[in-house]
Parts: sequence; C-alpha cells; structure tokens
Amino acid sequence: MSRYFLDGPDTYVSILENSVMAPMIEKKSAVDNLEAILDVGGIDMVQFGAADFSMNLGIPGQGDDPEVTAARNRVIRTSLKMGVHPKDGLHSPEDARRYREMGVRHFILGGDLGIPLGKPGSRSPTPSARIRATDKRTWPLPEDGPHANRTC
Repeated sequence: MSRYFLDGPDTYVSILENSVMAPMIEKKSAVDNLEAILDVGGIDMVQFGAADFSMNLGIPGQGDDPEVTAARNRVIRTSLKMGVHPKDGLHSPEDARRYREMGVRHFILGGDLGIPLGKPGSRSPTPSARIRATDKRTWPLPEDGPHANRTC
C-alpha cells in the first residue's frame, strides 16, 4: 500500500490537486488527436517532444524538419486555444524569442538525452543563453498573468 494512503485519502487528494499534469506529445497520432487529448480535463500543461516525434516519423534527430516544426507549432497553437499552457525546450536565445512571440511561457533548459551517455545537460544552451532566457528584465511575464513575478 502506498504511504500516501496511510496518511488518509485527504493527503492523497491534496497531492493530486497540487501536481501538474503535463502529457508529452511525441507521436503523430497524438498530434492528430490533440484536441481530444486536451479535452479530457485536468491537464495543466502540454510538452511537445521533438526528438521522439522525429523518431516516430522515421527521421531521428531531425527536430528542425518542416513536418516536426509544423507539429510543434500545431501543439502550441492548439493548446493555447484550448487554455492549456504549452511548454517547449530552449537551445538558444532565438528559441526563447520565437516561442515567446507564439505565446509560450514555460520552458525546459536542456534535456535528458545525454544522461545515458554520462553527459547530463549535453543539449543545454550555453550559460549566457540560460541567463538571457530567464532574465526577468529581458523576458518579463505579464504582471496580470497567473505566474506574475516569476521568470520564464
């Protein structure tokens, strides 16, 4: 039995209510059915997985392929339209600028691809890119938004 149940159902419910539900969209079928996925309810955020999506298309490592880019853009536009926060990975300050212009406010800096190779963060942007992407003076969030006074 999970230790959460030992504390009673209220503890378990509280943990669930304070968790972020963020599915990864990594397959063409998920992009094709995105509206139905996001319509389930309880989803706070959605992450597009370009690396796995490109593998699913048979073009591994081609995150900049036009079909991958089109899918990423569709995930961003659709999630915003449906009131779900999109999240994406940053590899350069240009990524931050482009995604922010599209309405993305949540980012991942780096990835897990290098972990099995003993190189965690190997896809991370340069330190200066990380600073610029998270510098509140450079990338302010709307003061009236739900995440006001936080950096992206």
